[in-house]
Amino acid sequence: MTAPHFDLILFPEVTLLPYAGFTDKLRFSSDEDDRSRQRYCSWRSYQLTQHPLQASSGLGIDVAPLSEEHDFRNTDFVVLFGGRTAQSAIEQAALFRPLLKQIYRANTHIVAIDNAVFCLAECGLLDHKAVTLHWRHQQQLRERYPAVKLQEKGLFVTDGRITTSVGGTATIELAQALLAKKMNPQRAAKGLADMMVTESRNPLAFMPWNNAPAVSDAYVHRALVLMFEHMSRPINVTDISAQVGLSRRQLDRKFLSLFDQPAAAYWQSVRLEQGAWLLTHSTQTIEHIAAQLGYQHDGNFRQQFRRQFGCTPTEYRRQPEQH
Repeated sequence: MTAPHFDLILFPEVTLLPYAGFTDKLRFSSDEDDRSRQRYCSWRSYQLTQHPLQASSGLGIDVAPLSEEHDFRNTDFVVLFGGRTAQSAIEQAALFRPLLKQIYRANTHIVAIDNAVFCLAECGLLDHKAVTLHWRHQQQLRERYPAVKLQEKGLFVTDGRITTSVGGTATIELAQALLAKKMNPQRAAKGLADMMVTESRNPLAFMPWNNAPAVSDAYVHRALVLMFEHMSRPINVTDISAQVGLSRRQLDRKFLSLFDQPAAAYWQSVRLEQGAWLLTHSTQTIEHIAAQLGYQHDGNFRQQFRRQFGCTPTEYRRQPEQH
């Protein structure tokens, strides 16, 4: 079995967390101990433009431009790392289209990280294919490319020779999964403990904290984003209203109009729904689930859960088929 090779293509204003997680996982699997030589796998980073490349954080990154004559025949995976905005990824499509024929002729697998998915979709490569990406961008993808089969849950999904990923730290598990296609699973998993990944997340059973409803009201949309961003650290609704530029009373009126609940009641209901999902999709203790959802005392979680679902968390977990 030959050592797999990865061509990593960085878009303008690339986000460093997924890129760093992915490349460091390759590094751990590429050699014995922590020597970091590219022996059991190899990779090289490129960009699509001739301009100096900066990350979304403003840091400069010194990578060579990818030539239009680049030979992909010895490349197992072409991995695209998206930037700060979906629009910037869409703009890369014009540069990327000429390379697609070469990549497909070389029988190379394409991987798109987070909003790099928009580049492939703009090229028409994702029509009728299952894809996933970060929840922030899912509604925009759904509206712009209705032929794409968006999968809202999961860390990554593969359909044919294309894999898409939500990005962030999920690229660590993504790199492991791709390596496992080409090498011994033990070597593919090497280094996870060093990266503080002590328990790999199941990509098909990832908690769907991305299910914030699509709304046209800009104030409510921003409030929902803040709520879902603070799922494990519940934010005070008064603080939310201040951050979106409304009074608490104004925000409550908007939530009552859209959801028949004031903001605080809606927020608690959402957290309990996530708790119910975890009860039937994980083996975590009720105390752990309560803490994960920001409840300081699991007794409060149990009380509110029974009020919303008519049964205790334990009873709910014992009868998952009813939910």
